[in-house]
Amino acid sequence: MAHCEKKCLTILLTDRCNLECKYCYCKDDLDSARSINVDFVKCAINDFVDEGNSLFVRYFGNGEPTVEFEKIKQITEYCRSLDNNATFELQTNGFFGRAILEWVGENIDIVWISYDGTTEVNDFYRPARYGKPVSKTIEGNLQYLSSKVKQLGVRTTIGEKNIYLQKQIIDKMHELGIKYIYSDLMFADVKNKKYYEMEIDPMEYSRAYLLAHKYAREKDIFYGSFLMINFDKKTDIFCRACLPMPHLTTDGYVSCCDMGYTGGNMDSLIYGKYNEKENKIIYDSQKIEYIKARTVDNLEECRTCEAKYYCAGGCIGEVINENGDIYSVKEKNCEAIRYLLSNLSKNIVIPVLHP
Repeated sequence: MAHCEKKCLTILLTDRCNLECKYCYCKDDLDSARSINVDFVKCAINDFVDEGNSLFVRYFGNGEPTVEFEKIKQITEYCRSLDNNATFELQTNGFFGRAILEWVGENIDIVWISYDGTTEVNDFYRPARYGKPVSKTIEGNLQYLSSKVKQLGVRTTIGEKNIYLQKQIIDKMHELGIKYIYSDLMFADVKNKKYYEMEIDPMEYSRAYLLAHKYAREKDIFYGSFLMINFDKKTDIFCRACLPMPHLTTDGYVSCCDMGYTGGNMDSLIYGKYNEKENKIIYDSQKIEYIKARTVDNLEECRTCEAKYYCAGGCIGEVINENGDIYSVKEKNCEAIRYLLSNLSKNIVIPVLHP
C-alpha cells in the first residue's frame, strides 16, 4: 500500500536522549528538559478519534521516547479507555532495561528499533552518552522482542561506515530473528549547517542496496529503503505528512512531520497549537490546505518523470530542510529512485510500512 495509508497520531515525547548518535540532527537538544504535555496529547487523541480515524498511536521523539516511559504507560492506558483495540507503535533506539523491555513486549503491537548494522558499526555511529557501547544490550532486546510483538523491525541509517556492509547487516538481522529492515540515507543538518561530511551519494547507496535487497529475499527477510516506500502502489502524495496526520511536539505544536520542530523553514510544517488555558488545540485551516496541496502534480520538477507516482516528490521534511520549500524536491535522490524503480518490479510487495 502507499505509505500515506499509514494513518496514525505521532507523539514526539521528549527531546532528551540516552544516546549520542554522531549524525543526529537533534544533538543540540540532548540536554533539553522539554517533555510532552499529557493533557495536550489527550486533547489531540480526542480530536483524532472525533475525525473518524481508527486509534493508531505512534511513540517517537526528537530524543528517545522510552526516557518518558511513565508517560507512555499513561497515554496507552488513556487510549485503551477509548478503544480497547487501539494500535500502538514504538520507534526507539532499543537501549533500555528489563522492566521497559517486558512492558513493551506485552503492550506494543509494532516496534521499530534503530540499529545501524553490525555490532562494531552501530557502536561507532550510535554510542551512549560519553561514548559507552550499547549494541550488545540492543541485540539482546531485539532477540527478546522477536517472539513477543506482532511486528518487529530494524531501521538502519546508511553512511560511509556501512554502505558496503549491507549484506552483513542482513546476516546480523537474520541471526537475531528479524524479518523486516528499512534503511535510510544520512542527510545533512541544514538547520545547524552540520554533518555534510557524513552524507553519501544516493546512487552509490542504491547500487549497494539493490544487491542487499536481493540477498535478503534469499533469507526470507524484507529489506526496504526510504527511497522505495511507494513502489507497490501509485500515489500522488509521498506520506501521511501531506494528509496531514498529527505529530505532537514537546513545545505544544501540531506538525505534519517527524521533522516538524518550530523555527525557521520548518514552521511551514506546523498547523496547530495547543492552548493550555482552554485545553484545546487551535488548528490553522490555511496551513492545512497549503500542506494538502503538496501533491506530485503540483511539483514542476516531477512533471515528466517516469517515477512520479511511485515517488510523489519525496519527503517534505527533507526537502524543506535542504531547500526551504515543501513545493520542491530533493534532486540528488531522483536518479537513485528511478534506478531502483527500473530494477525492482513495479509489482513488488511491501509487507510492512516504513516507520
